[in-house]
Amino acid sequence: MTGGARRVKRPLCLIQPTHVEAITMDDLTVRRRRAAYRAAHRGTKEMDVLVGRYAEVHLDAWSEPQLARFEHFLALPDPMLQDWIFNPANVSDHAYVTLVGDIRKFHGLAEQDGKAV
Repeated sequence: MTGGARRVKRPLCLIQPTHVEAITMDDLTVRRRRAAYRAAHRGTKEMDVLVGRYAEVHLDAWSEPQLARFEHFLALPDPMLQDWIFNPANVSDHAYVTLVGDIRKFHGLAEQDGKAV
């Protein structure tokens, strides 16, 4: 090797942000986006539609406590949630009775209660 200068590798950075705070989203926005994704990617197409579409319409309006309740709801297993949505009398946790009822109303399922289908 000759006595020439060594090349220094520099990382390629096309944009250098001046205000990192402007780029990052607040915690609530991140949680809403994560909840929207989890609601629409449940594992079965039925649950993707039932929970995902409901979340898509309501998430932006929810306060932090409402979002927290929905996040806990999303952590429950799909078979349990599907049973609750189609058979609301089976809701074993009182904390989710209103949420399950809201999902049913959103999809027009509450109108079918008491009617022969």
